[in-house]
Amino acid sequence: MKRITLTLCLSVVLLTQNGHAQATSQKPTETANAKPLRFVMHIGMTNLPGDKSNSNCYSNLMDRTAPTGWGDKGFARPGLMDEARAILEELKPKFIAACEKSGRKITHINNFSYTWNRYEGDEAQLLNTKARVPEDVTVKLD
Repeated sequence: MKRITLTLCLSVVLLTQNGHAQATSQKPTETANAKPLRFVMHIGMTNLPGDKSNSNCYSNLMDRTAPTGWGDKGFARPGLMDEARAILEELKPKFIAACEKSGRKITHINNFSYTWNRYEGDEAQLLNTKARVPEDVTVKLD
């Protein structure tokens, strides 16, 4: 049996300046917001007397409506990463305040980081970004 693979293309007819029709083809793109923006925020915390490991604070795994184009294959459109970062930056003060309610202070604001699901295969790393030692703190944000 012979196997045939077909690629679906969208045909678009453009009119040139002189009024002639010109056919073009485009490959379909994935639907916008095919997947949500998923992330875990984390930051280093100061040690307390008796600690045996460096402490970190982690947020719970969070889902937000993603910017248009998040999860599409190929190159990210201009501004996409900045839009996604803005969602996290908006939550950063609330996250840090929740972490410091544990009795520990953050080591430095520049130690703030996050793990998210931008690329295919990021889900495993995202699920593995969590407290590992007794000194770590996990905070739940809405």
